[in-house]
Amino acid sequence: MNAIWESVMATLRAQIFRRVLIQKAEFFDKYKVGELTGLLTSDLGALNSIVFGTICILFTLSPQLAPVLGLLMLAVSVLVAVYKRSTVPVYKAHGLAQATMSDCVSETFSAIRTVRSFSGEKRQILFLSSGPNVNIRHLDKYYMSDLKSTNNLRTLTWAGDVCLDDLHFAYPLRPDVKVLDGFSLTLRAGTVTALVGSSGAGKSTIVQLLARFYEPTQGRITVAGEDVRMFDKSEWAKVISIVNQEPVLFSLSVAENIAYGLPNDLVSKDDIIKAAKAANAHEFIISLPQGYDTLVGERGGLLSGGQRQRVAIARALLKNAPILILDEATSALDAVSERLVQSALNRLMKDRTTLVIAHRLSTVQNAHQIAVCSDGKIIELGTHSELVAQKGSYASLVGTQRLAFE
Repeated sequence: MNAIWESVMATLRAQIFRRVLIQKAEFFDKYKVGELTGLLTSDLGALNSIVFGTICILFTLSPQLAPVLGLLMLAVSVLVAVYKRSTVPVYKAHGLAQATMSDCVSETFSAIRTVRSFSGEKRQILFLSSGPNVNIRHLDKYYMSDLKSTNNLRTLTWAGDVCLDDLHFAYPLRPDVKVLDGFSLTLRAGTVTALVGSSGAGKSTIVQLLARFYEPTQGRITVAGEDVRMFDKSEWAKVISIVNQEPVLFSLSVAENIAYGLPNDLVSKDDIIKAAKAANAHEFIISLPQGYDTLVGERGGLLSGGQRQRVAIARALLKNAPILILDEATSALDAVSERLVQSALNRLMKDRTTLVIAHRLSTVQNAHQIAVCSDGKIIELGTHSELVAQKGSYASLVGTQRLAFE
């Protein structure tokens, strides 16, 4: 009976988890992680309360049966006590499974944008349903159909410009606050475009739209002339990589975090090591207690900021997406870590269509073009030298940060 109950609960949890994962981004903006986690973790307690309440109601409705029910409950309690003593290992295993499930759910919902940017929804569902020892062949069954359908899109994104055409946008939870108001910008294929501006200008929103966590309320984004809405979001996620200021790592090993964006059966250990070396991460990884098999802890907490960033870069290198977004990727690092990370980023940016979001202008002076964003639109566009010579908003930002004028 206990096995049947657990099977039913596991099925229900998997179905709820799957339904939550396919919700739009605004769904996760509206509900807290704790509320969503509670959907999957509080069911047993709630059901227990229902059963107990039902018994109380029966006592109230039929006092004559109270002595009989009392004796019956006493007998059942004795039997349960005897039974429980023989099933302690089973309950311990159940508790461990519950803890693992809760950690998986909480971690997934907390990092939902990272999960989606690497098309990781199916992997998280498999992990929840089957545990961490899921058979790799099952992953192949889930992934291969998606991989076969991305070839045309990958060809377009490697060769074509990405155009953001007259974008207007307001977040669903704040529909009266217009964040973008006629934003237009072209990212030339294989070049680096820097997007700068004051806080609240709309830079982070552009990242959200390019990743297709949200869709613009007006205007469109095209690649090689094709509207990106013509492609499935899971396909689009495979051709775009994002490296954030605070990269999200999962409670897995270093190797598993690097390989996260790809099906495991397509990633060899040599591929992982090659990506780590290109990201200047190999040396520190092999110095860890278990090397590439070392667990990084919750949200990568057992690694330093620079180490987490280099693991995230290795993950992006392995994904080999043609479009790259760097969102303040070095702003939180010390000087030594920044040099190592910047060197790795230079390798990552090579021949890719890259958008760099930056506050520190010293990191983007060599970009092919720099776009200045203000009040949800582009107000200046050019190279570093051209914009400084214009003595406009960019020149003012340069002066504020005391850069050496060229």
